[in-house]
Amino acid sequence: MLSDKPQNVVARQSHSILNIENSVFLRIRGLAFLLLVGLVIAATGCQRVAQGSEDPAPSQQSAVQDFVRQTYIHGLPYAEAQSFTSSDIDILASMLENPVETAAWPNIVGTLGAIGDDEAFSPLIGFFITGSGVLTPSNYAAKTSVPMALGYLLNQTDTDSVYTQIIFNYLNSGLDPEVWSALGISWTSPFGLTSEEERDQLVVVSVMGLALSGTAQANSALREFQFSDLAQQQPFASLLSEAIEANNTIA
Repeated sequence: MLSDKPQNVVARQSHSILNIENSVFLRIRGLAFLLLVGLVIAATGCQRVAQGSEDPAPSQQSAVQDFVRQTYIHGLPYAEAQSFTSSDIDILASMLENPVETAAWPNIVGTLGAIGDDEAFSPLIGFFITGSGVLTPSNYAAKTSVPMALGYLLNQTDTDSVYTQIIFNYLNSGLDPEVWSALGISWTSPFGLTSEEERDQLVVVSVMGLALSGTAQANSALREFQFSDLAQQQPFASLLSEAIEANNTIA
């Protein structure tokens, strides 16, 4: 589990993840994917700037709310996000349902994944599938970071938990572009992507989620996906080799 690894290993994981993202950003409508760079959950030692929100009591509630309301220059600090517990999930889930907290949504998604509790699965999926129309860039980044947050969640989920297979199945099914069409998501990119490009982008973040999980089952799924017709195209061909390498590093 990521929580058991020393700091230097977590840092190496961050570099692997960033390498995966860079391959994608340079090839698929770079602007859309560059917005995801700031959502890297594994970055550590980050500078942060307060967004100036009012903090309600009690102190436990204000602590997690203050954390996700910050702007993290180098990405959400994973080690700090992981310090929150299952008792914070309801607070974060409520914030995901509150439009006033829109600016914090990307950080909330990452923190729910970092907490690593099964109970985070439902609010993450609920947030991902709801909404309609053309999203703002920030909201789009938050939505498309959900599969990556699920990868972190899968990494920390007990192997005997029923959610282990559920989360894996969700990410694995996301490797098929037609699944995203069938899901009937009503929100769209703010960057003028075609339907095919939007589906491909969701496949990319599913690949990232499987990589970040560090599980052997995800590794096998990524290797199997390498033989698909879609995986022979760019950016998937180069992305997959890096995703498999990252999965091995995190395992």
